[in-house]
Amino acid sequence: MVGTYETLADAIDSAQRTLDSALEYAGSHGLTVSGAGEVTNAATGRTDTTVLDYQIGVATGLVTEALNAATTADATASTKIRTIEGVCTVTGSVP
Repeated sequence: MVGTYETLADAIDSAQRTLDSALEYAGSHGLTVSGAGEVTNAATGRTDTTVLDYQIGVATGLVTEALNAATTADATASTKIRTIEGVCTVTGSVP
């Protein structure tokens, strides 16, 4: 059980670092990230759409990577915890 939680914690820490990187990257390039993870131009009036589209793509990729990693970690931990629960479940009565 401890190993499962440690693995989950490590995976979540990694996903959090990736998300922090995405937010830092977006902020340093004048982009905003919504609560839903959508990356957009912060209405700075920039007209360099090729560079802007690239920067939005990079930030979106990082956000997606972080969300996918967190989802995978959650699914993996849930499966392991259910397996442990199944092994530890006692049925019947105690004399």
